[in-house]
Amino acid sequence: MVSKQRLGGEPAKTASETETEPSASKDASMPATDDPLGYDTRDPSWVRKAAEDALSGADKDAIEKEVDAALRRWRFRD
Repeated sequence: MVSKQRLGGEPAKTASETETEPSASKDASMPATDDPLGYDTRDPSWVRKAAEDALSGADKDAIEKEVDAALRRWRFRD
C-alpha cells in the first residue's frame, strides 16, 4: 500500500497538481541557440540519421562546434 502523504504530514501531489514549465524557462542564464544539426527529435527516426551522419563524418564541423559550446557552458573550457 502506498501512502498518500509525504514525510511531515504534507499530502503528496498528483501528476495533475504539479506545475509544468518549459525546460528553457528553468535555466534563464542559458541563451537560446540555433541547432546547426537540425534533427527533429519528435520523430524517433532522427536517431538513425544522427548515427549515420556521425559515422560518415557529415556535419563534423557543426558537431565540434556544439561540443565546444557545451564544454564552455559547463565550464570545462574557457
